[in-house]
Amino acid sequence: MEKKHYFIDLLSDVLDERKLTYKSLRTASWEKNVSKRTFCYFKGIYAEDIDEKLLNRFFSHIRFKDSGELYSDKYLKAVYSIVKAATKRAFLKGYIKSNPFEYGLARPKGKPTMGKLRHVENHDLKIILKECKNDNRFRFVLPILLLTGLRVGELLGLYWSDIDFDNHTITIEREVSDNYIELPNGDFVKQGVRILPPKTGSSVRTLPVSSQVLELFREMLAFRDLPENADWKKRIVDNNNLNLCFPNGAGKLTNYSTLYDSLMDFLKKKRLDCTNLSFHKLRHNYATDLLEAGVDIAVISQLLGHSSIETTVNTYIADDNLEIKKTAIKKQAKLISKKYQ
Repeated sequence: MEKKHYFIDLLSDVLDERKLTYKSLRTASWEKNVSKRTFCYFKGIYAEDIDEKLLNRFFSHIRFKDSGELYSDKYLKAVYSIVKAATKRAFLKGYIKSNPFEYGLARPKGKPTMGKLRHVENHDLKIILKECKNDNRFRFVLPILLLTGLRVGELLGLYWSDIDFDNHTITIEREVSDNYIELPNGDFVKQGVRILPPKTGSSVRTLPVSSQVLELFREMLAFRDLPENADWKKRIVDNNNLNLCFPNGAGKLTNYSTLYDSLMDFLKKKRLDCTNLSFHKLRHNYATDLLEAGVDIAVISQLLGHSSIETTVNTYIADDNLEIKKTAIKKQAKLISKKYQ
């Protein structure tokens, strides 16, 4: 009898290979976590038995949580990509005679996140900004995120030398990210944070900022240098982080998770948790504000540090505004045509 091969072994091989392409083990850890239900489903199933019917049953099953709620589209996109890669591997190894994905096997759709739900409502934002004025962290963090569109990791990775007060610009060339290590058994463990290059090459950028943003940075610097904060400043100096704009209370890199937990506590204390505020939503507010002000979508894409204009269009323009999307893509195609032909 010919030997058969478990499909989950191919899935494991795919995850191991993809892990080598990521700049951070954080992504590999997330992808492994995403794959847990996939591994459970295919446990005991041979690669030789993979066909279109089986995969359709799997994708119908994987769309829903135990509560009956749809998983996010991001989650299902990742699952689809991993299973597709494992199936291709099974085909190339000769375990199956044809690859079902080559015949248009549809990707399952998850819970949509419409643009209008991505940002914080204006009336909520006004209240939040008013309440945060007496908080020593968020009176700087929240307005700066709103006025620059920075990712929170980019904000936490800023050095004072990145801020050009004379030319009204900020240079983004690093970010603070969770630091994961991989154990011999394949598990991932988070150990603090570290400085990394930004998310993509296009994320390295020089961003023009308003006088209001620069004033916030000046106030933050003055706050750090107050006599009553001398002990904190000493810890910053002891950790060689005097050039870091947002050190934590220990004078070290600020952990995003800790800062986010502090934000949730702040919102709950102020009875503002109903606003569903998150750091990343302020980035969406920044983008939609620029869009409403009539700024060209290509310019917005550059300010956000997106890798392509399509990312900006699909994220910040609602599906019913198809004509705006078409116009933006036509502009990009025309530009590329001029540059490279």
